[in-house]
Amino acid sequence: MDPRASRSSEIRMRFPELGRGWLGVLMVAAGLGAASLAPYDPAAPALTRFSFLPPRGTAGIRVVLEGDGLQNPRSVRFGSQPAPFRALDAGRVETHVPEGAATAPITLVTETGQTLTSGVPFQVLAGRPQPPAITEFWPGSGPAGGDVSLSGTSLDGVEEVRVAGREAEFTLLTDTDLVVHIPADLTASGPIAVITPFGTAVSGQAFRLTAPAGL
Repeated sequence: MDPRASRSSEIRMRFPELGRGWLGVLMVAAGLGAASLAPYDPAAPALTRFSFLPPRGTAGIRVVLEGDGLQNPRSVRFGSQPAPFRALDAGRVETHVPEGAATAPITLVTETGQTLTSGVPFQVLAGRPQPPAITEFWPGSGPAGGDVSLSGTSLDGVEEVRVAGREAEFTLLTDTDLVVHIPADLTASGPIAVITPFGTAVSGQAFRLTAPAGL
């Protein structure tokens, strides 16, 4: 028998409903490949996936979920453990790793009742979060509205960043690196502070504010 014909028959036997009102959803987890089929409802919004940062951490740390259609979620869980949460905007949800959580995917129930599951598990680490520390940031000077890369330790729990006492937006990259977005209305030089529920770290040197280009 032609092996290609045999493989074609096998595919038809495994997925008899594809093309007749069923949607094949491919879920790829870390080190695992699993396929499942779900009924397709034309009236339902399209399923979305979301990512999260940081990828690992201890109970209590802040985790930000990011994706489409995450506004006004109904619930967030780490595995079977419910977690506190709040919507930051239409595409981001802030949550904290609950006590008793184990390594598992994160699930979120949307405003419309859909359950979204992260493609990879969140890795729960043993122990308690440590206070943050700042190793360095660069560049050491720049105009208001620019970006500064900051490195340190235990940054995964950061909930607030301040530059010269002014609150600044930030993007967490890993538990040792984040990007600080210098406030556009900053008017003075000063140190950078990262604030977590477990402590605050202040840079040993000040960020030196320079005049915007052209001034």
